[in-house]
Amino acid sequence: MNVTARWPVLDLYKFLLALLLIIAHYTSEYAPLPGLFDTLTTLYIVAVPFYLTCSSFLFFQKKDASIWRYLQKILTMYGAWSIIYFAFVVADWAVHGVTIKKVFSYLHECLVYSTYPTIWFLPALAVGMALTVWCSKRLTDGQLYVLAAGCYLIGAFGGSYAFCLEGTFAQSLLLAYEAVFLTTRNGLFHAFPLAVLGRAIAKNRKDGVRSLKRDGLLSLLFLAGLCAEGLVLKLVFHNADENTILLLVPFTYYELQFLLDLPLGLHWKGEWLRRMSTYLFTCQRIWLSAVPNVWWAFGELLALRWWIGLPLVLLLTILTAQLLIVWGKRFSPVRRLG
Repeated sequence: MNVTARWPVLDLYKFLLALLLIIAHYTSEYAPLPGLFDTLTTLYIVAVPFYLTCSSFLFFQKKDASIWRYLQKILTMYGAWSIIYFAFVVADWAVHGVTIKKVFSYLHECLVYSTYPTIWFLPALAVGMALTVWCSKRLTDGQLYVLAAGCYLIGAFGGSYAFCLEGTFAQSLLLAYEAVFLTTRNGLFHAFPLAVLGRAIAKNRKDGVRSLKRDGLLSLLFLAGLCAEGLVLKLVFHNADENTILLLVPFTYYELQFLLDLPLGLHWKGEWLRRMSTYLFTCQRIWLSAVPNVWWAFGELLALRWWIGLPLVLLLTILTAQLLIVWGKRFSPVRRLG
């Protein structure tokens, strides 16, 4: 039995987070939602940390988990999606033109970050998991947690707290790093700390009994805290990058702990939700970026009104994901996409 079948609520939650992520990407790139609804979409920042932490937790729950098989699966998925999106990149070059500089810039980004936006999560997860397994065999738990915390702080200074380094030597070092690696939101400074967090949760659940009420209360408190942290960063320091705020880490910890103890009988839908959430995450850019880049009329339609564009993007993405699920049952190469 798949290890996630023990916690069907995780599949439902990942599905809802995938939908939230699509909505947030649409509103930031095409048309905002009215009032409070648009503000609520900023909660999408909890999605990637949860995916990373949950993936690590599920890996370390398995007694016979093989990091090599795991990496092969993740990198095969990444390679397959990279081929699909590369077809759209070539189509974009054909429509809008291409230069040698543009090609080398694309190859550079492929090498150090990702072949296409959003699927950066897959190589980051591979790097983060490989580092977690490697370090856990060579360091004590305390040393591992200190290293992971340091990496997350570096990632935060490269993102949400970049303003703290203005005019310092550390900023010069960071800029030199980003000139090569483009961002600190990657496998080393983002996925690795969160993968360590997932390992810690797996270890914690083997060592003791959790309290559903306590974890639920603490997750709500840290959710309120990260919302306040995000508002301060935005209103006081005028920094709109909320992806690496500090309270995301304790919130993700208690959020996952709470969900793991939450009773919810969804076993009959678990497999579908699991695959649907993965496909929604990976195929959303087909309709948010790839198609609009080569078919300008579609992009204009998406930007016309949110109540036109958003339902259209959601519908097309869900239909695409469902087709992949159906085709995956018949064709083994399609199954490798998710």
